[in-house]
Amino acid sequence: MNTDHSPNAHLEQWENAKNPVVSMSKEYPAGHHILPHQHQRGQLIYASAGTMRLRTCDEYWLLPPFRGVWMPPYVEHEMTASTSVSLRTLYVNVESFTLSLPNHPVGIGITPLLRELLIRASYFPITYHPDSFEERLLRLTLEETKHAFECGLKLPMGRDKRLKKYAIRYWKILGMYVHWQIGPMKSEQPLGR
Repeated sequence: MNTDHSPNAHLEQWENAKNPVVSMSKEYPAGHHILPHQHQRGQLIYASAGTMRLRTCDEYWLLPPFRGVWMPPYVEHEMTASTSVSLRTLYVNVESFTLSLPNHPVGIGITPLLRELLIRASYFPITYHPDSFEERLLRLTLEETKHAFECGLKLPMGRDKRLKKYAIRYWKILGMYVHWQIGPMKSEQPLGR
């Protein structure tokens, strides 16, 4: 079975959306691999369920459901689903904001509030009105993201091919261990009282 996939052509509608922030949700099976690619928008990458591995040319990220990554525009990256993954991602036109977002990949500790905001945003249409509930919630999501930046589970890759080979092997094993320890975390039900 071929598990390598080029970035889907349908991403064009998110990349070229008129709104400055748009949300996309996708379900990926374990082993799904998206080849190296980049976006003209910044991307907040988060899986509400499952564990994925994300790689840039210099770093390797392990992303269980309580971690995410801010990926600035035009940074090449690839993704592999270690388990079934429920991707909840935002595409951000960084030029539309006075909010200062990093120009390099940064780990995000997903707070309970940020998790709920991202899940709620995943139901929004690509097109929404200015100053609507959707726009206000997405702006709040970016504000919460900015306060959640941290190092996360990141391994610098280095340039040596031998080192990269061992680093990748290590992170695959660690990814299986993290999934075994925390479980699949499949529920997307909002927090109740």
